[in-house]
Parts: sequence; C-alpha cells; structure tokens
Amino acid sequence: MDGLRVLVVDDEARFREMVAEMLGHCGAEVTAVGSVADALRMLPDVRPDVLLSDLSMPERDGYALIQAVRALAPERGGCVPAVAVSGDTDGRTWQRAQMAGFDHYVEKPVDLHRLAAAIERMTMKGRTWPA
Repeated sequence: MDGLRVLVVDDEARFREMVAEMLGHCGAEVTAVGSVADALRMLPDVRPDVLLSDLSMPERDGYALIQAVRALAPERGGCVPAVAVSGDTDGRTWQRAQMAGFDHYVEKPVDLHRLAAAIERMTMKGRTWPA
C-alpha cells in the first residue's frame, strides 16, 4: 500500500482515526474527513486511489456521497474505487451499496487484513486519475 492515497469518510472521529492509523501503518497516505460535504470538497485535491466511506452518517449519508462521486467526470474522480463501510450485516445493505456505486463492502468492526486485501484488489488495475 506504499503511497496509496485513501480518502476516509466517517462522522465518528474515533473510527476515522483508527482506520487512518491502520492504513498509515500499511504505508497508505490517508486523508480523513467527517462529512460528505468535506469529502466532496477534498476529492479534487486529494485525488485518492480509494474512497472509504461509512454508509450511515447524519445529513448526507454514504449513498449520497457515492452517487455524487459517480456523477463526476473521470478526471474529477468519478471512477475512484470505493469501499462502503457499515455495521449492518444483512445482505441487503451490500446490495444497496453496490447499486449506488460502491465497489466493495466491509463490515464494522473493520478487520485490517480484509480491508487491506479489498483495497489492494481494487487498485491492482492502476491509478484512476489522469496524470
């Protein structure tokens, strides 16, 4: 994961910090924000290789975030691989997340090895941002 840019979006500060620390130890460059608005504002500057977003957030949730991201042109981040994160364990949550535009789903509490494996699989195709 060396040098991989990850944008983490979650309204819970403890979760953001924990994931940022875990991914940072794996060599990722992590930017963590607490809202959909902050994520959309940071996306062009961070140019993440992966977007990791909680699904349940106040005001605008992860579904709204991925729909806004997928509406962007590829050069603005519309094709960034995205991982949905949620404490919901029923299969319908993953189906809904996938239909909204997420590429992968990880349940909370997050297992670092599963998360790292998902991120590595999604980024094996190369960078999603034009040079």
